[in-house]
Amino acid sequence: MELFTTMLNEQPLIIASLAMSVLPLLLVILILFTRAIRALILLMRARRAQRAKADEVDDLLLEVDTTAEEPPVPVISPISSSPNLPEPDEDEQEDVLSSAMQELLTSVFDDEERHKRSEAILSDLRHIAMSDLAAACANVAHQLKARSA
Repeated sequence: MELFTTMLNEQPLIIASLAMSVLPLLLVILILFTRAIRALILLMRARRAQRAKADEVDDLLLEVDTTAEEPPVPVISPISSSPNLPEPDEDEQEDVLSSAMQELLTSVFDDEERHKRSEAILSDLRHIAMSDLAAACANVAHQLKARSA
């Protein structure tokens, strides 16, 4: 009971001791808060720099003259039909055009060298067994443990 009466009589001392005990906690909170604010400011600066860089790239792309002289496109003149030959049917013309278009597409998109390279790469590969892979991983882990010990 004496302690309680002493505490009531010495209020300024108790308030000062409470303040001294809370002060380090407040300093820690202040330090953490300032670090968080600093990190946010740095993040905002980095984003601003990225946006500025992207704007520079956009400006450079807009400055590029897209109307530069391009090589002239060859004009294909239609074949005039002679009056002695009968005119081909529309179906025949469509078949000829579609077969010619198919040949052109095949010649453009069929890259035999690419297929040969990928076949050569794939021919050297062998089937990987998961048990072999697990054993190799365990062996590497064991070697790392041995070196770190």
